[in-house]
Parts: sequence; C-alpha cells; structure tokens
Amino acid sequence: MKPSISGASGFSKNGYHFLFDAGYGKHGTFILKKMDKPGRLTKGQKVELVNESNKPFKQARQDFREQRLLLSEGNVLYQLTIDELISGLD
Repeated sequence: MKPSISGASGFSKNGYHFLFDAGYGKHGTFILKKMDKPGRLTKGQKVELVNESNKPFKQARQDFREQRLLLSEGNVLYQLTIDELISGLD
C-alpha cells in the first residue's frame, strides 16, 4: 500500500483504519485513512488533536504502538487508540 503522505514518521492501525503522522512540516496533525479494498486506502481525513485545555499539541513527542498513539508534552503522557478516535469522530 502507498499512503501518499510525504514524510510520515509513523502510523498505527486497528485492522481497517490507519492513523498516520501528516508528514513534513505538519507534525501535530494526523491523517486517518480506511482500507476500502484490499491494498487500497481512502483519501483520508485530517485530524488535529487537542489537549485537555482544548489547545493543539505543540512540539509533542509522538510514538505509534500497534493501535495506539502516545503523545508526550511537557511531563504529561497522552494515549489514544484508533477506536477511541473513530468513536469521537462519529
């Protein structure tokens, strides 16, 4: 599969959904894509995550683990699963 995202630093998946870092110069923004046919991903949906103060993450460190995204900002660690993200978008 080719996700068509230049410079993505990682991704997580839950089987049919893939969450990618948006790539060069777009850190803190993510793209959620779905496998609509074997080997083919949808165009995707841009996702901007915010902290508990409803502010975008700035210079957060990120790590993708299976179906989880971990974000670290300051001395706080955030965890988000793809299923949680999808249910929040509905």
